[in-house]
Amino acid sequence: MGKIKAMKGGVVGLFSEMAWKIGNPTKHGWEKVGEVSDAVMVETEEVQIKEEIKEVPIPNDDDLYPDKEEIKAFLKEKGVTFHHALGIKKLKVLYDEAKK
Repeated sequence: MGKIKAMKGGVVGLFSEMAWKIGNPTKHGWEKVGEVSDAVMVETEEVQIKEEIKEVPIPNDDDLYPDKEEIKAFLKEKGVTFHHALGIKKLKVLYDEAKK
């Protein structure tokens, strides 16, 4: 069972035979161009997969920063104001700026 190839305003569309009969796309400006088959067989080749997978360590910046409470105490000493519920990522940014 093939598809019907149609064109409307430079756009190519594919319709099943049933959709072409029921939907009547010619009424909506589609013009039949031809017919195409459903599936096209494409030649493939085997790809060799490497068996060795090396794990890459993700750098952890927790060792570079003190804990959350120590950062808050440091920022208070420097006179930096911040919201009490600020997350650790934003606290680290403020910590870096205050150290400069």
